[in-house]
Amino acid sequence: MRAVVFEKFQTFPVLTEIATPEPGPGEVLLKVAGAGACHSDVSVYREFVEGAPGSQQPPFVLGHETSGWV
Repeated sequence: MRAVVFEKFQTFPVLTEIATPEPGPGEVLLKVAGAGACHSDVSVYREFVEGAPGSQQPPFVLGHETSGWV
């Protein structure tokens, strides 16, 4: 599947092919129709501090506001 991946600090995220995840119990897999960048995504992109307490290390996929089909 395709995803916009934040690969390294101080770089733009890139459209990349990644493995399609397998949903676990109580989860579903969506075919995404659209996704938006919200203020938290912009904050991560603009202000992310490498090594800050609780920070996630790249690579990771930004975004959590999606619509699509189950």
